[in-house]
Amino acid sequence: MYHFVLILNRHFRKIDLLKQQLKQENKDMNRRLTLIAAFIAGLLLATALIWITGTDAEKQPLFSELEIHMLTDYESALFKEIDVATAERDWNEYLNSIKFPEKLEEVRYYELKYENVHEFHVTGYKSDGNHFIASVPVQKIVQ
Repeated sequence: MYHFVLILNRHFRKIDLLKQQLKQENKDMNRRLTLIAAFIAGLLLATALIWITGTDAEKQPLFSELEIHMLTDYESALFKEIDVATAERDWNEYLNSIKFPEKLEEVRYYELKYENVHEFHVTGYKSDGNHFIASVPVQKIVQ
């Protein structure tokens, strides 16, 4: 009988140890789930902030209507016309980056400097009568 009690006592201790291990594993699992939930909540918050700031940027255009008109009109004060000799001498590296059509008539060169925009423009007429416009950024736009 004493032997039987010792065996039962040993089994009950093993059961208690298994219960303690399960409790510890549950605590660890709860910690992991809490960390995962916090991480997902952080990702959702970051995504929401990016989405909100992105929509605000879409509502506020980079340029006003007048600025857009002036930036697309070669007669505006923003464009400075460059003569052919100066263009070929000082702007040669930018000219080489433009793919010109075979025949181009009435070629004009312009420099555009406005706030953080600096570009080199070439305009002219192709042999089929269509207008040709090319522009090359001189410096990167920094926002």
